[in-house]
Amino acid sequence: EITAENFEKYLTNSYLDTTQDKREYFNIILFATLILLMIMILICFITGILGMIFDLIPIILNIHKGLSILLVFFLAIHIYVYHKKMRI
Repeated sequence: EITAENFEKYLTNSYLDTTQDKREYFNIILFATLILLMIMILICFITGILGMIFDLIPIILNIHKGLSILLVFFLAIHIYVYHKKMRI
């Protein structure tokens, strides 16, 4: 039970304590991976639209299919790792 006497102690011991200095470091590998995935998603979107416009050029649809499969693969890895961290 929180009372006026133990209020400060409760705040210090709670998980909401923001007095501790938490540093977040910039990770260049993670940043490069995110940029690469965003570029792949953009290319996949553009090739999908171009594939609908230019039906006679099958290379555009092949690029779109390959990128789509690769992005679904990355999504599956992300879901697996995220749920693995959530179980701990």
